[in-house]
Amino acid sequence: MSVQNILAIDTSTALLRLALAFGADRLVQVREAVPQSHGQVLLPRLGDLLAAAGLTVRDLQAVAVSVGPGSFTGLRIGLAAAKGLVVALDLPLVPVTAFEIAARRLADAPRPVYVIVPLNRDEGICCPINGPLSIGPPVIARYSALPEIVGRAAVAAIGLTIREKMPALANPDLSDRLDYDAGDLLVIAREKLDSGRPLPAAAELEPWYLQKSQAEIKFEQRKKK
Repeated sequence: MSVQNILAIDTSTALLRLALAFGADRLVQVREAVPQSHGQVLLPRLGDLLAAAGLTVRDLQAVAVSVGPGSFTGLRIGLAAAKGLVVALDLPLVPVTAFEIAARRLADAPRPVYVIVPLNRDEGICCPINGPLSIGPPVIARYSALPEIVGRAAVAAIGLTIREKMPALANPDLSDRLDYDAGDLLVIAREKLDSGRPLPAAAELEPWYLQKSQAEIKFEQRKKK
């Protein structure tokens, strides 16, 4: 039996993106700016989605979750919620990266497209996309070095404005095509489930952080003293 009731959770940015596919072709979604913590709104919004679909958590058949790159706190909250559901209900957990989403959204764009996500004030993670089946490898580079890396290829960014970081870059900017929603996670998750390829164990799945937590930063500072 094909998997129909799939929940998607994306807390990798300042937007909370949720989607629930149910029945043969029905879908409900949430997209909400979260100025403080995803933890304050995630569970209530999940409840709203299930109620809108007329389902309970026991009707879920799989959970998809964004594993980043993204912020430490946001990814940790989303992955913790996803792991809690799949462990309690014995469901498959499907990880989806930001670069997989970008590859889907840019499938018909001229190739390659260099997708950039912020790492810190001066650096970003840059990943060449040559279609949905050719992603990466990503590299960490200073924004000042990116023009040399991307050459004349098109660029696109998630979580930053390219013209602000690289005002002299004249390359085609396709960032508006990466304004995705959680429905994109559902499509990718369904493809992975239908492929039959093994999925990582929930206990072993780790998020792809862009920024270290304050606890990690303080620990490293103490080690240097």
